[in-house]
Amino acid sequence: MSLRRASRRSIEQYALPWTPPTLTSPRLVTITDDPASRNIVLDPGQDCLITAPDPITFRMDQDKSDAIIQIVGGGDVVWIGGHITGAGGPITTIAASVGASDTTITVADTTGFPNQGYIRVDGEGIGYTGKTGTTFTGLTRNELFYNTSAVSSNTTHAIGATVYLGEYSRTAISRVYGTGVTHLEGILIDGFINDGIRANGNSPLLTIQNCRVGPNTNHDHDYQSDGHPDVIQLWGGGVQELRIARTTLMAGRSGRAILNAAYGGANPAVGKIVLQDAEFIASVATSALIENADASTVWEVANAWLRTLGTDKPLVCPDAVLADKLGLSKAVSAVPDFCPPWVPGTAYVSPGYL
Repeated sequence: MSLRRASRRSIEQYALPWTPPTLTSPRLVTITDDPASRNIVLDPGQDCLITAPDPITFRMDQDKSDAIIQIVGGGDVVWIGGHITGAGGPITTIAASVGASDTTITVADTTGFPNQGYIRVDGEGIGYTGKTGTTFTGLTRNELFYNTSAVSSNTTHAIGATVYLGEYSRTAISRVYGTGVTHLEGILIDGFINDGIRANGNSPLLTIQNCRVGPNTNHDHDYQSDGHPDVIQLWGGGVQELRIARTTLMAGRSGRAILNAAYGGANPAVGKIVLQDAEFIASVATSALIENADASTVWEVANAWLRTLGTDKPLVCPDAVLADKLGLSKAVSAVPDFCPPWVPGTAYVSPGYL
């Protein structure tokens, strides 16, 4: 369970350990920039093969969903190759000071903001029902998930404060209530995306291979603690088993590389997490690379590397026993990112399996 280094050559020679499941009469889905193609609802037990021939760009001012790609139900799902990225929305500034009871905000310019939606100022999420060229009207203060910490309790805002479009989507890929294996391979996820991959509903197995997830970033860099961008988030039952091989997980500000928030009781714990040749990258403001909520989770680790960007973070796993077991208690030198950047028009080629 110790942390080991590897040269670039040896990393590139590693084959992938887990083959995709064999699909039976799968539904074929091609994901495009059209948001309608991204909500994949499968019949019970139905297998699915997903392709994404072009980069998928999430735009905060157009897409209004909880996840960029959501896969609901079904049996075995295979997705090999693709790039999901998030584009930042419009930004403006406060032009007249805002009081706690104000229902109108005057700004420099509302160009690019939708006619109704959500904005974020000093960590406060604010809903609005209308706009003019320089105002947001019909405000509902302290809205959305942004207001869960002291930093977002601001109800007054000074001239010059930055106004962001509030994120509608928190997740690049969401897997919900599957009954089979979900196999993700050769996928790059980056940009203005809160969470990279999220699983809930106690699906049997999620396999992530030769992927690079991150850096993900909440749009408001100053007040990101409420919408912390996790790389992999397991909640509401998560999955029974998570396997990660030859993958780079880059945690952004206030985010986690793995957040196991699936508790016992009605939502069973994630039974096993397997790491094989996994690279963790922490930013200066990363509060914890791994946050494990359930002590019953079994961890199996074969080669794990950690590096930090900037000043080393002393805390990468709040559970000291787990940190020691994973060999992630201190930073070591970098190893190469596993999944190469996506090249438009070039198909992903699997490096093969053991």
